[in-house]
Amino acid sequence: MEIKKEKEIENKSENSKELQKKRKNSSASKNKKNKKLNNWRKKVARNFFNKYLKNIIKKMGTSCKVVICIENFPDKFIFNVIKTNNKFILEMTFEELIKKEELYNGKEAKNYYFKNKESLEKIKSNMHLVNTEELDIDKILKMKFKDLYKDYLHSDEYKLKKSKLFEEKGISEGKMFEEMSENFIEYYKL
Repeated sequence: MEIKKEKEIENKSENSKELQKKRKNSSASKNKKNKKLNNWRKKVARNFFNKYLKNIIKKMGTSCKVVICIENFPDKFIFNVIKTNNKFILEMTFEELIKKEELYNGKEAKNYYFKNKESLEKIKSNMHLVNTEELDIDKILKMKFKDLYKDYLHSDEYKLKKSKLFEEKGISEGKMFEEMSENFIEYYKL
């Protein structure tokens, strides 16, 4: 009888060990999947900020007849923006995104902040030179992040990035970028 109980206890402990291994493996695979998805979100965000928004700022500068030095948004800024707990960013205007110093963490990122803020100030001080029918800078600056992102999904920058991924990386990479792009705003709502 005692031998039977010992075998049952051994079986239970072995089953328990197997369950723990499965849970560990499951947890590790979830972390790996989340990391991969975050990398895709970063890729989408980089294209949005460093292609689409940067081009908008350049067009504004050209329209205002000012020479501006617009920098790429730093990785720390982009990583800070795509955190799920940053739902408030969806409601921020384009101007607020550029001017919100807290989003630019780190010494290197602060340099970008000051350059981009200075460029924005130059544009705003010369807005009177722009034909609003051609480009309504004030309207663009007042647009919310989520609305700018919706416009991005119809932009040339987005289409170019998507087609480039399809050509160079294959269908799976292109589809993943497309899917992550289309669900980018929904990610904040989780």
